Amino acid sequence: MNQRKEFVLKAIHTNNFRQLCEEYGISAKTGYKWRERFYQYGYEGMMEHSRRPLSHAKELGESVICEIIRLKNAHPRWGARKLRSLLEDQKPGQNWPVAQLKQ
Repeated sequence: MNQRKEFVLKAIHTNNFRQLCEEYGISAKTGYKWRERFYQYGYEGMMEHSRRPLSHAKELGESVICEIIRLKNAHPRWGARKLRSLLEDQKPGQNWPVAQLKQ
């Protein structure tokens, strides 16, 4: 992190940004990213950020998960197909996950 702080402090006053990036062994894209983070967040922006996606396309909503868990707790011996069928009857417009068949 000290390298990042040193880099952005020099980047503010340099005339040749790409040469400074070469000196630090980073790509220009990374250099611009670090500089922008410094401008927006100060030294706090120099910390490593999580690369985990915020969401993904197949993720179930919290309300759907809670409904499935509530029903499963009420009927622990019921299987996925029966639970899905009941959920579809209760809320027909909702997109429920597919009940996987065991192979």
